[in-house]
Amino acid sequence: MGSNIIETNILIVANQPNHEAGEDCHATCRRFLFDIVSNQRCVAIDSEGYIFKEYFTHANLKGQPGLGDMFLKWLHEHQGFENIVEQVNIEAINLPEDLDNFDKSDLKFVQTAVGSRFKPATIHNATDSDWLFFEQTTTRKRYLETEQIAINQLCRDCLKAL
Repeated sequence: MGSNIIETNILIVANQPNHEAGEDCHATCRRFLFDIVSNQRCVAIDSEGYIFKEYFTHANLKGQPGLGDMFLKWLHEHQGFENIVEQVNIEAINLPEDLDNFDKSDLKFVQTAVGSRFKPATIHNATDSDWLFFEQTTTRKRYLETEQIAINQLCRDCLKAL
């Protein structure tokens, strides 16, 4: 059993297609979140609440009207189940200097993946091109492999267009 770290843009796209993601990406993100919820897959978040705070900015805790909202409600309701929602303390996780120029708002996802006790850990992304560059940089790619972390690009065609 591995852990899933879900980039916020997946919730956004699952709720509604936008200028970065068309209908295909919207459908892919919806299917992905539906699979996570219906199969009770392990999702890792930081225990400090940074990921939840970002999710709350872009999705509705009432669980409606989109699948991103439904996922947020499910995640919030399952926080007490450690095999479903893993809470990772990221404050003590030091990342290599090579990540200094990586988008600071995305580092919480990397730290969560590094600290997850359920390996391999997968960071899932839809429309943030930073993750494409992250997986293509040799030292960063080696770091991910060492830490047993994969990056799953749900909407690779959208990223190519960007």
